Amino acid sequence: MAAAIANALLEQEKKVLMTDFARISNISKFDAEEYVKSLDSYSLLVIDDLGAEQDSEFALQNIGNVIKRR
Repeated sequence: MAAAIANALLEQEKKVLMTDFARISNISKFDAEEYVKSLDSYSLLVIDDLGAEQDSEFALQNIGNVIKRR
């Protein structure tokens, strides 16, 4: 369903990013703030596999920061 919504927005020339929890959780402490800010430019952010992995407190903080900014 998320892919269908993403495709519909892409047809309207909106910026869409599909990523997964592992990619966000693997961002280094030094790059995290810049990466989270870069996600602001997307109309839709789809995060796949959210909750599928058990990660560190830092990883959960990263994903929390992404969600708060949205």
